[in-house]
Amino acid sequence: RVGEVGCASAGAGAGPGGGRDKIMRRELVEVLTPGTVTREGAAMAAAGNASAPLVCVTESEGTDAFGVCILDALTARLSYGQFQDDRGGSLLRSIISAANPSEFVFEQGTLKQRTVKALKQHRTVFTAQESRKVGISVLPRDPKRYVQSLCAAAPRQEQVALSCRVARQIASNYYAFRGAEAPCRAIAKHSESPLATSALLLCVRYLEDLGIARQLLPSCLFSELPLPGQGFAARKDAMFLDERAISHLQLLRGSPDGDVTGSLFHFLDKTASATGQRLLRDWIT
Repeated sequence: RVGEVGCASAGAGAGPGGGRDKIMRRELVEVLTPGTVTREGAAMAAAGNASAPLVCVTESEGTDAFGVCILDALTARLSYGQFQDDRGGSLLRSIISAANPSEFVFEQGTLKQRTVKALKQHRTVFTAQESRKVGISVLPRDPKRYVQSLCAAAPRQEQVALSCRVARQIASNYYAFRGAEAPCRAIAKHSESPLATSALLLCVRYLEDLGIARQLLPSCLFSELPLPGQGFAARKDAMFLDERAISHLQLLRGSPDGDVTGSLFHFLDKTASATGQRLLRDWIT
């Protein structure tokens, strides 16, 4: 993490020789993490090291269902939703592999052990130039217990009511201005999906803790969570590749440690920016 410290004048004090010197007050303005790099994005993209997305994960207490929020701070795009998975978490693993995140966020005590293990197994993010470790940020439990309540095995009617209330609060806090109809519609669309709302709330809370929520969220473009294989079921000219198939075919990685050398991505990549690299990855997978 990198913190930005701002300086402000806090009055005057006695200086050497009886003079008066200004006293400067220093305070932490914001904190940047691997998944929330914004202003440095252009310079980092030129070097091929732009931040990869931030992925926030929540999980149902009683079923194999997940809520996921993916924030690309560099391009100010946010996608979130919820889905039912199998016991092995195949769909979650595929989403993570396709997103190539630089940082995971989840709340303490809200994920099952096998899910935490799956996140820890995906500990390498790569570009065409390098591979590096994925960060994992575990947030303490919210005193209001909103995320925990939205993921609990409670009556659906109660969860939906809470989800709608939380969604309205997020929309009111960050999108109560002219021209913000699209984000409000996107949030309202998922307001009756408790796990989706819990993932969005987790993302908002993390950005608030870092001090960059007001800077980043109002400018984000919202979209549906991209689910691998979605829409392929009715097509006969396409085949869905899950995370294991992508790994065994070496489409994105040439070795188990995350090195891209020898992969199809490495062979085809002639892009000039990080955004181009991400688009190429999307085309391949």
